[in-house]
Amino acid sequence: MVAFADQFQEDDGPASLLLIEDEKPVMDLLVRILSNDYEVHTAGDCEEAQRILDEQQNAIEVIICDHGLPGESGLDFLTRIRHEFPYIQRILLTGHRDLDLAIRAINEGDVHRYLPKPADFSTVCEAISTGLEKRKKMLSDTQIAQENEEMRVKIQSFPQRLRRLRELSMEGGRFMVKAMGIYLIGSIGFFLCCFCVLLGLYLIKTFAGLDFLEMNLDDIVGSFHDWAAGIAMRTAGS
Repeated sequence: MVAFADQFQEDDGPASLLLIEDEKPVMDLLVRILSNDYEVHTAGDCEEAQRILDEQQNAIEVIICDHGLPGESGLDFLTRIRHEFPYIQRILLTGHRDLDLAIRAINEGDVHRYLPKPADFSTVCEAISTGLEKRKKMLSDTQIAQENEEMRVKIQSFPQRLRRLRELSMEGGRFMVKAMGIYLIGSIGFFLCCFCVLLGLYLIKTFAGLDFLEMNLDDIVGSFHDWAAGIAMRTAGS
């Protein structure tokens, strides 16, 4: 999953604007004024603007859009994209001073500024500047909220992780007890085997007069042969 900060990673370059205007003289004037300070993308209608947004994704920071566009109106376009691109600041231009349109622009399009045409240069620049500041604050607030949520999830999951750690510790303890038991049983069995061997050698030495610890292999074989032959002779005589 891509981190929120990586989706809106800012660099030291100029802010990126999208101008949507079907009147070429107005478009050329805005481009000439703004291109010195901003990276400017242009579109003549909403369809072209949508293609630019899809290509640039989160790179566009401010949209300046004329309301009276061919096809889809500027306000309808800004209203439509506000959920898809919530951090792009929207500025609506219109050649008609319409109070109802201004109210709709604020309530439906959630526009940052509503500017009547022709708007003077200082007003447009001020609207862009405050829009960029608003965007920066929105991104910061969202980042902080995301980090707080991640911290909350980690805190809530801590007791579960602690229980899991305790379970692993108990499993490790049980394993150690079993290992020690197996080791002790094996040690006891080894000593019992050694004891039985030594006891057997002692009994053989006591009753048969054979000391296997002091005899070499040939002596042991010879003694065994004599013992077996004696048993065979006694069996044949009886």
